[in-house]
Amino acid sequence: MGESRKSSQPGASQGLFGEQPFEIFLVTDSLTDVVSRVESEGSADANGLKMSPDIAFKARVFAVSDQDAAKLKELSENNFGKRTLVACHKKVIAAPAITAPIASKQFTFTVKDSRVLESLRRE
Repeated sequence: MGESRKSSQPGASQGLFGEQPFEIFLVTDSLTDVVSRVESEGSADANGLKMSPDIAFKARVFAVSDQDAAKLKELSENNFGKRTLVACHKKVIAAPAITAPIASKQFTFTVKDSRVLESLRRE
């Protein structure tokens, strides 16, 4: 499975995936099995998550609005060192740790299975 690093960079083709719905969950003890599944299989089904996301928004491959950028910044500042789950179309596509405050309208993370990105194009 190929790893892909997806980010929104100036001049990048942001329209390739179009606007997509995303959800971010802070990982709690009840979600560690989902993190393990994402790390081993590249993605996981988010339909069984029994909690509301900490943030939900629509973005063009994570070039978010000013309002959502402020929410990401606050979430990342208040939860430094914690893991998150990033879901799109009810599929967890990444499980990054918060290693620094997200202070821009760009959110970069690694997708372990590049086929996940292909599925976003079809959704």
